[in-house]
Amino acid sequence: MRLRDAAIVTSPSVRPAVWFWATAALIVAAIAWTHGSVLAAGFRADDYFVIRPWTSDQIRHVLGGSWDPLGVQDPYHRPLTAFYQAAWFPLFGYNARAMHAVSLVELGLVALGLALVVSRELRQPAAGTLAAIIFIVHPMVPDSTSAWIFNQMSLLADLTVVAALLAWQWARVGRARRWLLVWSIAAVSVYIKEDGAMLVPAILTLQWWRARTTGHDARPSRGVVASGLAVLAVLLAIRVATYPTASPWPPTFAALPYYVHEWLSGPYHVLLRLPGDGVAGVPGNIGVVLALVSAALLTWRRPTWSPASGLLVSAAILLWWCGAPLLFISGPTRSHLITLSAALMVTGAAAVIMESATLARQRYVVIGAGVAILVSLSLASRAMNTHYAPCAPDTLHQDEIVRTWDVVAPELRAWLGEKRRACETGTYQPLPADFVAHPPR
Repeated sequence: MRLRDAAIVTSPSVRPAVWFWATAALIVAAIAWTHGSVLAAGFRADDYFVIRPWTSDQIRHVLGGSWDPLGVQDPYHRPLTAFYQAAWFPLFGYNARAMHAVSLVELGLVALGLALVVSRELRQPAAGTLAAIIFIVHPMVPDSTSAWIFNQMSLLADLTVVAALLAWQWARVGRARRWLLVWSIAAVSVYIKEDGAMLVPAILTLQWWRARTTGHDARPSRGVVASGLAVLAVLLAIRVATYPTASPWPPTFAALPYYVHEWLSGPYHVLLRLPGDGVAGVPGNIGVVLALVSAALLTWRRPTWSPASGLLVSAAILLWWCGAPLLFISGPTRSHLITLSAALMVTGAAAVIMESATLARQRYVVIGAGVAILVSLSLASRAMNTHYAPCAPDTLHQDEIVRTWDVVAPELRAWLGEKRRACETGTYQPLPADFVAHPPR
């Protein structure tokens, strides 16, 4: 059985293959409309010191040390991300357009994986398609994943989360040994970004929740719990052995208000205060809030749990766990996992509302409102992407910071000075793909 047909439960009127290719086409169209301008964005900030020829010593260093051998970044242990970044220059040189194209392809794969997860969870192909589109047009996506080459690691992390959810859907209806695949994906995710460790407690909580509400799913067995916690303990031990301490750890009581603020800021931004320029995103913002509140009230009043209500609550659980790392360090570029969770929450809310619309005319109103919300959010995302244009004020400000970094090749710093003058005179041209730079060792 091919991937597009595997384990997808759809309505009798929609063939899995037709749904798969139709959803893929809509994903391509949504990405082209919302994020197509990213192809011309060029490089930004950290890209200038990561995209370089890596030495063999630097590559060996990341196995037991920091992912950044140059010492510019905070000392994280992310060997898979480092290996991935080391491949950029040999493959693309300084061809920013090609690297951004890879980002958009990865974004499409995440969206398609999300569609598979939801279509299996709700047994509704249209809901899976909706989840993919909501994720693509969400205004936090440019900052957290798609508009910055350096943030391809967030896209890779998102792919592991989607893969883990698909593996969990497969594991929960089979033998316990299937869970080894789930925990293996979680381990891979950790070596891309540390917040992948949240997959273990999140999925265990999701399994317990489904067992409590569906009545036909088993609670996670002792063996499943023990294996998940063992994987988590090993990953934590490796992390502590590599870096015994790291700011802002250990936490202090005096900093408690700061930690609480950081923890709440991520979910607040992705669910209640969607960013965007001007008024384009305001209707979408209001619509998301109203949809979530309405779905919560409808779910609360129902005597039994429907699959849509289950998705809504499951996404909230996932968002809660994925938001936990933001307790210590937050920001729009670190909100990729809660943005993914938020897309699932909004999809669940839409499904709950649609279930409650018993009349055809009510359903038409819900669909019309949904389309309007999606258009509004996509306009907000398009506006966010303009901040990454090569001559945008934000980009030029980042360029000036990069020019102060000794770790960046002097040829690149000189080019950035010329770039500002070219932007001012309207003669800007992208960095040539065969540009010659000699980064310091």
